[in-house]
Amino acid sequence: MSTIKKYESLLLESKLASPGLVSGTFFLHPRGCFIWEQIQSFLNAEFSKLGVSNVLFPALLPFQKFQEEQKNSETLNLEEIMRLHNSKSEQSVVALRPTSEILFSHYFKERLKERDIKLPFLLNQWSSVYREERNTKLFFRSKEFYWQELHSLHENQKDLDFHLEKIHEIYKKLLRELLCIEYITGEKTILERFPGAQKTLTNECILPDGQSLQLTTTHDLSNFFSKLMDIKYWGANDIEMTPLQLSAGSSTRLIGALVEMHKDSVGVILPWNLSKENIAILLLGENRDEETISYISSIREKLCNYRLHIDDSYSSFGKKINKVERLGIPVSLIIGQQEIKNKKITIKSRLSESKYECDLSNLENEISRFSKEYDQKLRERSENKKLSLIKESYKMEELVQLVKEGNLALSPWFNDLENEQNFQECKYNFSPRCIKEKIKDKDLYCVFSGKKANCLAYFGRSY
Repeated sequence: MSTIKKYESLLLESKLASPGLVSGTFFLHPRGCFIWEQIQSFLNAEFSKLGVSNVLFPALLPFQKFQEEQKNSETLNLEEIMRLHNSKSEQSVVALRPTSEILFSHYFKERLKERDIKLPFLLNQWSSVYREERNTKLFFRSKEFYWQELHSLHENQKDLDFHLEKIHEIYKKLLRELLCIEYITGEKTILERFPGAQKTLTNECILPDGQSLQLTTTHDLSNFFSKLMDIKYWGANDIEMTPLQLSAGSSTRLIGALVEMHKDSVGVILPWNLSKENIAILLLGENRDEETISYISSIREKLCNYRLHIDDSYSSFGKKINKVERLGIPVSLIIGQQEIKNKKITIKSRLSESKYECDLSNLENEISRFSKEYDQKLRERSENKKLSLIKESYKMEELVQLVKEGNLALSPWFNDLENEQNFQECKYNFSPRCIKEKIKDKDLYCVFSGKKANCLAYFGRSY
């Protein structure tokens, strides 16, 4: 079975998603949708603290708008844009949005004419987008996927920088606290930035195969799109000014990262707050007498604040535990006649092969303790995996070999346009992922050019 088939099988077994009727699309199942809804709730709550409002814009816009943008900026690959081909003339061809800079810029331009908008003006959209992708992988690269994109206008660089860092920190908090994913973070190198951006901040995870997966990005667009779209606002003394723009985004790629980062030989492992059920209650044996029903009812009452999956079927223990562990449910409570007789619960964590007993009277305290420790253990596992794949390198030959072996290399780098252009011309099958930190007064030299390094950067393969 191919790697992609194994991955898709994992998604099917965990009931998260399955391939759609058109290659590069997918069905998001209730359990997968639950994860996406938790991500939405988390980001909506954090964004609202910054004064961000949600909007919904059309998925359709004139293809001609993209042609005009490419003519003026060359930021777009028109081959990636999905078009509807039933238009009567070239001028009326309709495109499905691959991203929404044009739509947001149009909206900003019209709203600012009303003169009742004060900057910063921050908007966010939850939507689907469409891309003409050839090599697709569910959640990683799709022709249609779901995402959020935040766009904002700012009066000055100081205000933009403040929001750029705040949004970047919100994404880091999302990855660590909700998804339990440890990541590399930093600024993109010059040629890896979003087209038109002065600065791009990224958070990326390192998958088990050593490839880097970009999870979130935040871009300082300066006045690039504002000038391109002729966006103006009325500043002090009633003077027309050009605003600065910021954009940021994350997508259902986060679910793919979650699956790949936390899986084991059994299947998917989900964080406590991202599993549709926190706890599985497995009733063993065939006895369903009054005492058994009463015992299960008492457990349900004690755990009424949690999301429960109850399996009281007559299947074997092996089938039951295999099913709930493939679903990624964090903990299983095993109830047989021996447990009922002794007023005990047998507990099995999704992160361990071992089991242990707990008194029924102490169940609430034990689950409270378990839930706090469970996510922390997931974070530690993720951090250990990340650290095991990052290797320092100071020679280009060594860097190439490290990446070939499935690692991410951390090396001195001279962050300069000409240097990066020369690097790209060598056609390595990897790229600089992001800058870990800028350096001064250190006797370090660029791993590629030998020039005095001005930063440390991660290098590796990526999706």
